[in-house]
Amino acid sequence: MFRPLITGTILLLASLLCSPPLARTAVTFKAELDPAVIHIGAFYNGERVSVTGEIPAKSEVVIKVKGKRQDLEFQKKGRVLGILWMNLETVTFHQLPNVYLLYTAKSFENMAQLSGGKPGVQEINLNSLESQVDITPTPADKHALIEELLKLKTSEGLYGVQQDAIRYGEIQGATKPFAATLSMPPRLPLGEYGVEIFVLNQGNIVARTTDHLKVDEVGFPALLSNLAFQHAGLYGILATLIAIAAGLLMGLLFRGSKGAH
Repeated sequence: MFRPLITGTILLLASLLCSPPLARTAVTFKAELDPAVIHIGAFYNGERVSVTGEIPAKSEVVIKVKGKRQDLEFQKKGRVLGILWMNLETVTFHQLPNVYLLYTAKSFENMAQLSGGKPGVQEINLNSLESQVDITPTPADKHALIEELLKLKTSEGLYGVQQDAIRYGEIQGATKPFAATLSMPPRLPLGEYGVEIFVLNQGNIVARTTDHLKVDEVGFPALLSNLAFQHAGLYGILATLIAIAAGLLMGLLFRGSKGAH
């Protein structure tokens, strides 16, 4: 299988707080993404993508997989007259990533720093969405709405943090190898995803590189999608015939079960 090779020349920056100033050092960063394309067929139930490479010996890796941005509408519910629980208004989240997954090592102890105040690091964590996403109408409780959104997306497997996805090998001179297993969810939307690799040292992002992961449909699901978009009339007829056949089959099975008693 062809494996695309990501090669980026990245500048390692001096630590901002705890270390004396260091000269900038050019480092060749290499990583492999396999597979680069995920095919979703009739029996797709998730996929594992491997990322391997080398980083400076005293650094750690965090990998972010982010999908395309889109507007998403939700119905905000509440009580009316203190009795009825019903929809109050439509809330729209603008430019919301449809997938936002983070992968770290089990030994990674700096997750709290990802929500801290260090420049650049905030963009990795899920809570950064609060400053990246606009909501209309403008709510008085934006933080609470973002928290509810994160809970919903996490329950769907489309948002979240996997803290045992990256393992490190033995240090070899000034570098160490890493191997990451990125578990993709069963409900993965079609499209192209950015796979961004962050190298952290003492809580600072010192290097980063990005590759792309493509998700497409194959087999029967692809046939149905093509019919729905390219041949809507034929798709409607086929859907009707399938529904009728399913109904007849269920009727026969039900009659058979009654006759057995």
